Amino acid sequence: MKITKAALLKTTLIDYPEKIASTIFLPGCNLRCPFCHNKDLVFEHEKNLLPIEEIIKYINKRKNILQGVCISGGEPLIYKDLPDLVKEIRSAGVKNIKIDTNGILTERLFDADPDYIAMDIKTVPGKYNMLSGNLHDPDIAEKINSSIVKIMRSKIMYEFRTTLVPGIIEYKDMEEIACIVKGCMKYTLNKFSRKNTLDKNYSKITPYSEKEYKTFLEILKQYKIPTFFRGL
Repeated sequence: MKITKAALLKTTLIDYPEKIASTIFLPGCNLRCPFCHNKDLVFEHEKNLLPIEEIIKYINKRKNILQGVCISGGEPLIYKDLPDLVKEIRSAGVKNIKIDTNGILTERLFDADPDYIAMDIKTVPGKYNMLSGNLHDPDIAEKINSSIVKIMRSKIMYEFRTTLVPGIIEYKDMEEIACIVKGCMKYTLNKFSRKNTLDKNYSKITPYSEKEYKTFLEILKQYKIPTFFRGL
């Protein structure tokens, strides 16, 4: 697949920690998470896509302000020419690149030479069949585990992230995940949004309460994992 168009968030103070950044959203994904609220992007029906050349021109104009660029999705690693896009961004004058990924394409994690990786851990590896839809991959649990290990052994900045969706992630799942990522650099817990979900049934699910969110936090803290909330 070749990157020709993408969506652009011109300025963000959240997507790239401690940096003024732009976020590029690449269409297409190799998962079908029922709670996903970017379904138009996942199915490449997003209307507000810009030619990638326009995005590079914008970044070049803002290079004295931007401290980084976050490349998100969808799933950016599905594009084999992602390293070429990263080189163009760096040539335009922005050196710090963060990539958001679901971690399935283990072999491509570092192809684009990112400075920061944020990997979503949707749930325990054994429950990923809930997220693959008709894209079933019998080796998906092994790939998720492998990506976690590779990222934790890398020398770059990284974080793991989980959106707390009832039914997808429960306390016992968080306990198992904490065992897997013990010693990690950073973990972010995201609030579940019911808006525009891929599976309409998930728009009816009541998000966890603030008290329940804090219970997830305490589970991770027991393993001395630096944990942060987003969306509360």
